[in-house]
Amino acid sequence: MVTVPSPSYSSTLRWSLWALITMALSIYINKPLQNPHATQGIISYELAYTPQRSHEILASWGMVSTVPPSYARLLQLASFGLGFDFLFLCSYSTAIAYACFYNANVYQQQQQQQQNASSSSSSSSSTSSSISKAFITFSRCIGFGAWIAAMFDSVENVGLLVQLFNGPQQTWAAVAGVSATIKFTLVIIGLLNFIVLRTLIMISSSSRRSPKYANLDSTTMMSSNNKH
Repeated sequence: MVTVPSPSYSSTLRWSLWALITMALSIYINKPLQNPHATQGIISYELAYTPQRSHEILASWGMVSTVPPSYARLLQLASFGLGFDFLFLCSYSTAIAYACFYNANVYQQQQQQQQNASSSSSSSSSTSSSISKAFITFSRCIGFGAWIAAMFDSVENVGLLVQLFNGPQQTWAAVAGVSATIKFTLVIIGLLNFIVLRTLIMISSSSRRSPKYANLDSTTMMSSNNKH
């Protein structure tokens, strides 16, 4: 059985800050690589898919027999950027995973508190509880998905580095393109899941402060005291 991590708020925050720092450095490294042939810099290279497109991008960075010093520097910068990406993928994947795990745990605790405070056993309440549990499970799966995205990012980087040093190749261009697409898809889903979780947590917190739940909490406390 897979053990779901339960990161603390401080560890989640630290990984998020580290992800932002490494992302800022990645953007800085990528900036000089942007040109009319690679409008998104290294991202354009990641999504090239074909050796022809890869060759076009690499040629714009200076991959020809004789290159001016500035173009040779771009190739060195691209190789350094791909190496640095191995550090970035560790930070962003763990930050997203921890954000999903932590917020799923917070939302689960809120739902349990609301169920304990409510004496209702209606079918609508039961259905809502089932949906919440399913979404919490889904959110935790998405957390693991962030680390799967990092695995595909690593495969993608290997494919890009092979082409950078040995020239464009059909197989590696396709592997890098598919891996990058899966990576971006999982990352976007993870970020959207985080946004939805935070929204639900804020809504749940607001409802907990409403008079309805204040009365329910009072009733629950009185019932508990009567039992004793």
